[in-house]
Amino acid sequence: MSRDRLFPIWAAAAALLAVLASAPFVEAGFNDDWGYAHIALNLAKTGHFYYGNLSVPTLLFQAYWGSALIHLFGFSFQLLRFSTLPFAMGCGVLCYRIARMAGLPAPSALFASVALVTSPLFTPLAASFMTDVYGCFFTLLAIYLGALAGRESLTARKICLWLTASTVAGYVGGLDRQLVYIASGSVLLWAIWNWRREGTILITAVGLLAALCGGALLVLQWQAQQPDAMGMKIYTVSTWRKAAIFPGQAILTLALLILPAIAGFGKARTTLRLYAISSASVAGGFTLYWRLGHHLLFPWMTNLILPVGILPPGIEMRGSRPVVLGQEASILITVVVLAALVHLGAMLLGSFRMRVGDFLQAPAAVQLIGLFGAAYFVTLVFISRDEVFDRYLLPLLPIALIAILLLNRTPALSNWIVLAIFALYGVATTHDYFSELQARVTAFQNLRAIGIEERHISGGVELDGWTQAKLKGKMFLPPKDAIPGPNEYWLARLTPAIDPHYMLSWSVEPGTALASLPAVSFVTWLPPFRREVKILVPEN
Repeated sequence: MSRDRLFPIWAAAAALLAVLASAPFVEAGFNDDWGYAHIALNLAKTGHFYYGNLSVPTLLFQAYWGSALIHLFGFSFQLLRFSTLPFAMGCGVLCYRIARMAGLPAPSALFASVALVTSPLFTPLAASFMTDVYGCFFTLLAIYLGALAGRESLTARKICLWLTASTVAGYVGGLDRQLVYIASGSVLLWAIWNWRREGTILITAVGLLAALCGGALLVLQWQAQQPDAMGMKIYTVSTWRKAAIFPGQAILTLALLILPAIAGFGKARTTLRLYAISSASVAGGFTLYWRLGHHLLFPWMTNLILPVGILPPGIEMRGSRPVVLGQEASILITVVVLAALVHLGAMLLGSFRMRVGDFLQAPAAVQLIGLFGAAYFVTLVFISRDEVFDRYLLPLLPIALIAILLLNRTPALSNWIVLAIFALYGVATTHDYFSELQARVTAFQNLRAIGIEERHISGGVELDGWTQAKLKGKMFLPPKDAIPGPNEYWLARLTPAIDPHYMLSWSVEPGTALASLPAVSFVTWLPPFRREVKILVPEN
């Protein structure tokens, strides 16, 4: 079997193995996906689509995909979780194909695809029913189909068919996660420019772009008119200061995520002068970023890659969560990322002289990932006025990996070593989150076994959200200025169906005491290796 047939299978297998190794065999939601699960379940039961303040993504594709599986196999969180796996594996295959079409040799394309699907950003999302992996898959699919249209010696009819397929892929993906529309839009704008003198292709591309924009607007308008479709978006505070900080956040976070590709980057000749220029640029940009009001040390963006693991402290459950990566680790990661940016900048200054004409002569895949990457980044800058998470960078990760490898060409042993470290960390942190989640489920079930109603148990974000959705069918959104109670869990205002007599926590909170029931212990792969979920009651 040729490498171009074998390597995509390896990439898909890497995605599968990373998820299975993290052991996400827990009958509970992950992060926000309990809300998406409830929408799919409600659709399967009633045939009606209802947001219930549980989703900001459009979620149409995913809800119907999940609903179909529920009809066939019955409802379970694990069913919906593993329904993401084909799309996660597809991301590995598509990343490989795009990398090869961009001009990477087979070993480098394999490296890019494996680095993507084993990234600490990718693995927890691949082990969930979140929308991010679906969005990444359809983004890569739209770009790949568009790149197929750019192959040489194709007839106008075949070019139009590939452009149509790319548009359909992007539109279907946009029905789930709105930002996917950017992928097909980028392909069609590229096609309009590339075939501006070819009447049939030009007319087709313009028509497809008009249809894409019109269809997207209709769906967005439909969503806006649905009852309870806003989700927690109403609580975000919009400021341009966030947008000013975002480029620094994104560059630092992406630099960390692509360290496996940067690690062996250094074969091009450079000089002390170029290092000095690069160092001054990085130091100046980092200082400006700090002066704009953001903290210096890792992490620069929140959600999945944090010193405590997955999700910020106090989000998933009450109490003081153990720290996995302490202050020393944050300092070390920050220094390594800044050094990598300096080194990468010097290498680029010494070897990169691409002009506009060179870009237009590059393979179609290179042009498309460049155009999409720029359009997506600008869009993120705009929406960062409200809020963005590190997982929003996922579609940029394969593009950044391919771009670095196009300059570095063949990964060295050091690249593979760093990739292995990142993959092991991603699997471990995902495993540890699901171990904690299983301990919370066990503690919840122990309380239910002695007759405690589920509405009297607060078990953290996934369990509380699911209880609220089950009992009321929707999340409650109080006024923005509603004042939280003393020591109130952040989700309590959104889940009034829960009147907690028992609370799961990392530690004893003010106004609470340990219940008579024992804590639930569990083992993690990252320190501290033994942890426990405590059961608290209000202090009399």
